[in-house]
Amino acid sequence: MLKKKSADGYYHREKSVSFNLLQSRQRATRTSVKKASEDEELVSLSKQLVEDAVLRAVQQYMEETQQNGTAPKDEAPPGAAGKLNTTK
Repeated sequence: MLKKKSADGYYHREKSVSFNLLQSRQRATRTSVKKASEDEELVSLSKQLVEDAVLRAVQQYMEETQQNGTAPKDEAPPGAAGKLNTTK
């Protein structure tokens, strides 16, 4: 701003940079669509991992029940069952 203004009244300009906002917007849209797709894939994978873990736990429970001949006892402390069902 220390240099003289040009004939058209604007300050001296060393360099100009132009931006293609349309192209930037299109790139941002592609990126967000890709991100949404990746998020959906992660959610699906997470659900599958949880389902697999639950299935393995149930299978282990069934195997232990068959080996012992009876279902395992509930080992909760006395009175705990009543406390679990109360709400304030």
